Amino acid sequence: MVSFLKRDYYVEKLGLWCLADAQSEMYAKNAAISQATVRYYGQPYYAKVTVYILVVIIFVTILKRLAFFMIDYIDKKSITQKKNPRDDYKTYVFDIFSRLSGVNRYISYRKLPYKYTNVLGLPNSMGVFLVVMAVTLYLLCFCFIPHYWYRECRGFGSPPLSIRSGLMATALVPFIFVLSGKQNIISTLTGISYEKLNIYHQWASVLCFLFGWVHTIPFYYQSGREGNLAYMERTNKFFYNGIPPILFLSLLCIFSLYTVRKYFYEFFIQFHWICAVGFYVSLCIHVSNELGAQKYMIATLVLWVSQVLFRIVYKSYLHPKRAFQKFNATFTKFEGSAAFEIVIHGTGSVMKWQPGQHLFIRELSNRILDNHPFSILSYHNSSEANTNDVKLIVKPMKGLTNVWYKKLGASEEGKFSGSLLIDGPFGGVDRDVASFNSLFLFASGTGITAILSFIYQVCELKKNNKSSLLLSRVGMYWCCREMSDISWISKELDEISDKSTRRTTFP
Repeated sequence: MVSFLKRDYYVEKLGLWCLADAQSEMYAKNAAISQATVRYYGQPYYAKVTVYILVVIIFVTILKRLAFFMIDYIDKKSITQKKNPRDDYKTYVFDIFSRLSGVNRYISYRKLPYKYTNVLGLPNSMGVFLVVMAVTLYLLCFCFIPHYWYRECRGFGSPPLSIRSGLMATALVPFIFVLSGKQNIISTLTGISYEKLNIYHQWASVLCFLFGWVHTIPFYYQSGREGNLAYMERTNKFFYNGIPPILFLSLLCIFSLYTVRKYFYEFFIQFHWICAVGFYVSLCIHVSNELGAQKYMIATLVLWVSQVLFRIVYKSYLHPKRAFQKFNATFTKFEGSAAFEIVIHGTGSVMKWQPGQHLFIRELSNRILDNHPFSILSYHNSSEANTNDVKLIVKPMKGLTNVWYKKLGASEEGKFSGSLLIDGPFGGVDRDVASFNSLFLFASGTGITAILSFIYQVCELKKNNKSSLLLSRVGMYWCCREMSDISWISKELDEISDKSTRRTTFP
């Protein structure tokens, strides 16, 4: 067992003391041999292999998206030309791809038990779980299999395990910050909505946390073993400026646990971005210009700032058509139901949204720092843009939604008006529903807001493209607690029934 009370450490196989013999020729000779065996300047390779695996996964996902675009294009073109899309031998390869995709979905869409995944912070989707575990195993192998972990003496150079793990953690930082954005480049390239990518943001952060501590511990262990820890802490800048980033990263991971997010979500949101800024700034100071690590920090800043500016201009408060525009909204309580609706007026002429998308709203007169996401129930019809209003269904929880619900309860009419800022829309489905033969929609509770607009879309497609529409069957299944909950969407169901060319039944 190593004693940290010693003032020196004897390396038996070399026959020297790490401190007492530090000025000897034998010490210098062994230091040179150690560096020749595992070069300090060869360690950036491990940062690159971290980037390689993530880039390969993104590239494969892009190829998958392009293949789906081609399949959808061929099917639509074949329907227009009134021929079987599978008569052409060129489409057999797409048939094979579609079948393989079906097998992939059969495996990857399986759900793992929530009682274990939530507690352990694991993905509950089998596909995501397998991807995350594969990347984790890959990185752990590159980190821990190469030897050696420590040099014989601290004076021979930094522990190789520390350097490679630190660079691997740094290489993950650009991906963590990019995946944190609601409008991010990875989502744009792959067509996967940001909320589905959020699990990868979480796990990239966990891996960064793991490698950050693997980077930290060997320095303290080896310096403590040789009895010069106090000296290193006083004189080596990497010792004292490395404390803030690992502290910020640890706080980020601890306060991002499921329990904290569930019960203290609003605190988590504010605390999260403050720690993220602190982590980035302190890490920039720590890595300095060592081993090219600053390239990853510059890439992080460029990518993150670019996507934030793009989001603000294209989706948010600086959008040319609605720059800092205040929208009037009507809040109305449903009779006999613990829910209410928000209708945001004048939105159809200044913004477009697709089925399945959501937006964030901020009330100017109440808790302006709170920014809440809600799925959009209404459908945006380009021919009726001036009359389209965003409609949201809200089930009150803690925080701002509960404040609104109490305000509605105190109102004699069960309604009130307010001014809102809109950020969005975001999310949605990448593939066109008209590319499929059948469409099945499932929802429970207020989840109906995410799927009902697809029915509107199908009705419009059926009306305008009767001869070229591949979609022939639509089913919607909605599970709600009370029969009175149907009042949330009764108006929309009547409109859909009127638009539908066939008799529509809603059991």
